Amino acid sequence: MSQSKKKVGFATHITAGGIAGMAEALACQPLDTIKVRMQLSKSGLRPGTKPRGFIATGVQIVKRETPLALYKGLGAVLSGIIPKMAI
Repeated sequence: MSQSKKKVGFATHITAGGIAGMAEALACQPLDTIKVRMQLSKSGLRPGTKPRGFIATGVQIVKRETPLALYKGLGAVLSGIIPKMAI
């Protein structure tokens, strides 16, 4: 019943790490974009106004720009994360 495990090559590890890094960046980039927009927002600074929430900020980005605006800056993130995760 002993099964011999097939050895996984170095190229497979590099490719899998790069794909995992890309998947992580694709999933987290919209969240990071919304977070940065909230940090830069002047909403709620004036007396009597409330700061905009996370979902409201995301909806505003999609309405004013496009859904792809949530992925602004993704190229720079991917160019760093894919090699990092591959190694």
